[in-house]
Amino acid sequence: MQKFSVYLEDGFDHDHVTLIVDDQLLGEQFDLSTRYQIGLAGQVDITVPDAGPNVLRVGLPDRGLAAEVTLDAASGRYIRVNLAGNEPVIDVDQDPPRYA
Repeated sequence: MQKFSVYLEDGFDHDHVTLIVDDQLLGEQFDLSTRYQIGLAGQVDITVPDAGPNVLRVGLPDRGLAAEVTLDAASGRYIRVNLAGNEPVIDVDQDPPRYA
């Protein structure tokens, strides 16, 4: 099994957020809002099977928005999600983000 940390950062405003891998709901947050003092709305750890490829779908069902990324531990285990305008943007990092 591979572990990833998903950081929901800027742009969230009382949102419902889902984290789905291969049609399996691995995480869900309700009424999620960014704390602008630290630039973070929430953090969720997920575990996926070693056999891949595993595609993470981050959805905001109430807004009708979603974005996907293929998970690869070699590329990084830290997934950062931001809303830029009305689009979710996903970045993968090898180092964990730092918050104030």
